[in-house]
Amino acid sequence: MVDEFTEFFNHLVAERDRLPEKERPVIYIALLTIAYARGRIGRDTLVQMANEYLERAKGSDLMWIGERTRDVMRKLASHLKRRGDLPRLMIQILERPEIISSGRDLRIEERT
Repeated sequence: MVDEFTEFFNHLVAERDRLPEKERPVIYIALLTIAYARGRIGRDTLVQMANEYLERAKGSDLMWIGERTRDVMRKLASHLKRRGDLPRLMIQILERPEIISSGRDLRIEERT
């Protein structure tokens, strides 16, 4: 499927495959945002799975994520911001993945 997210998706999949398993959760969160934007998963699934990946991301060494991938994630965040329907924390993680290693207990809350 070629759409506005294909370039982001292809880059992130290549980065995921390059990283050791323990360092992949941030990339999985980014891929989840694409699945949501494409309509492949609903908001409840997005929130549940993103929180599971956030839990797994504790202790990740985000230095493994290359600068080019960080740029791709920032561009993806900018693109998704315009939609206005993604949880704010997910956008923040895409813009600055290092917040995961800040020691804060991060959790995406579902809007009611």
